[in-house]
Parts: sequence; C-alpha cells; structure tokens
Amino acid sequence: MKNIKSKSKSESKSKSILIILLLILIFLIIIYYLYINIFSALIFSYLHNIKYSSVYGYIYIYNEIFKNGDYSYILPNKNNYVIFDVGANIGLYSLYINENYNNVNIHCFEPIPDLFDKLKHNINYNKKNNNKIFINKVGLGDTITRTKINFYPDADGLSTINNDMKNKKEQIIKSKCKNSLFNGLCNLFYKNILNMGLNNVKVQEINIIKLSDYIIKNNINNIDLIKIDVEGYELNVLNGINDNHFKIINNFIIEVESYNNNNLISIEKKLLNNNFKINNLFQNDLWTVIIATKN
Repeated sequence: MKNIKSKSKSESKSKSILIILLLILIFLIIIYYLYINIFSALIFSYLHNIKYSSVYGYIYIYNEIFKNGDYSYILPNKNNYVIFDVGANIGLYSLYINENYNNVNIHCFEPIPDLFDKLKHNINYNKKNNNKIFINKVGLGDTITRTKINFYPDADGLSTINNDMKNKKEQIIKSKCKNSLFNGLCNLFYKNILNMGLNNVKVQEINIIKLSDYIIKNNINNIDLIKIDVEGYELNVLNGINDNHFKIINNFIIEVESYNNNNLISIEKKLLNNNFKINNLFQNDLWTVIIATKN
C-alpha cells in the first residue's frame, strides 16, 4: 500500500514539474514574441529618442523596416551611396540606412507638417557614420502644385493624397479574413481596428515638386537607390522623372498597392520602358514591394 501511495505521489510530483516547465516555456515564448514584435521597437525608440505620432503606427513601420526587411535591398558594400527616401514619414528607413551604412548622402522627402517635424528631430538627433541627410518638406509628383493630403495621426503610414480609403479598408478586411473560419467575427475585428486608426483624419495642404527638378537644382549626377512609399501616388512620382534622369538611377524599391492592378501594371511598364529589370521582393493581396535594377 505504501509503495502505491509513494508511486502516486511521485507521479503527481512529476506531473506538477511538467506543468511548471510547460508554463515557463509558454511564458518564455510570449516574452520572446513580445520582444521581437514590440519591445525591440520600443527599446530602439528609447535609445534613439524617436518621436512618432502613435505607438502602434511606429511599431508597425519599425517592424516593416528593421525586422521584416521590406526595404532591405542590400547594396554591394557599406559606403558612399546616394539614396532618396520618398515618403520618409518619421525617418525610420533613413535611420535604417544611417545605422548600417557609412558616408551616405540621403535625400528625404516628407510633405506632411506633423510628420516632417518628427522626421527632422529624429534625423538630427541620430546622424552618424559620416552620413549626410537632407530633409525636404515637399512631396514628389508629376507636376509642381499645392494640394491636400489625408493625414491619419493614429495610422500615419496610411496617409494619402488619394481619396480611396473606403476601398482600401474593404480590401484590407477582405485580404485578412479570406481564409478565416469565422469570417463575420474577423470582419468585425478588423473593421473596428481600422476605424480606431482611421477615424481621426486631418486634411492638410502640402507642396509637390517633380523629382527631375530637384535633381537639376541640386546638380545630382548619380542616384544609387530610390525608395518610394507614398500610398498610391507611386506612378505620379515616376512620371515626374525625365527620361534622361532615369539613366542616372541604378535601383528602385517601390511599395505598390496590389489591389490597384492597373497602377501596378503601369508602374512595371514605366520601369521596363526605362531599361530596368523587375523583381517582386514581397507580394500579397494588398501590397507588392518592387525591386527594380537597371539592366
């Protein structure tokens, strides 16, 4: 009888230990997930004194650039490049270049006043590695004009000149929930999440210039890489480049809205006609990241 009780206690103790170990493992997985997806971004913002509009929007863009590598086109070495950051937002892509490259000239373009002020602070506070970063409070397009932009402080990465947010929200929900077993709940969840970020909108006036005019004004004769993330205005930016200036550009990284298929086709055609080879680095129902390299 004693042996049976002793065996029962031993089994019970073993089960308790296994449960404790399992709970510890689950806790460590949660901590690791939080660190990878949230804490690393917050630590970076603390160490680099980053200013941003909303913590959620900041973490999302940080993960895109620093963790997921959506724009991590690797140039052959770590020195002496000319890079254009079109749609600079608060400057995270430029800071990624600033952290990893030396002796680089970066030209930033951000027309939204709220974001420009944060961009200016973040760049000036963190410049290093003998890099030169030029900050321009303008957007790029196919004409010189003053226009209006929809700025979303709680989701600033979705700020856009185009008045297509209703369609974009529908496409995001459709993409996120297409394989869901609980389609209704999924739709409700993402609808509420998007509404939280997009209900607060500020319509602001901004200035637009042509990229070729900037090239001429600043006597630029070589551009190693142009990154474009302008929420549906990508083709306008490309149409602002004269044919002869395409010849001095070596590479593009462009985020294109995949659901706007005509826009994607027109952008690819524009690049192919100007002697670029195209690879889709990342593609889903919502966005395509195009890598275009001169042939």
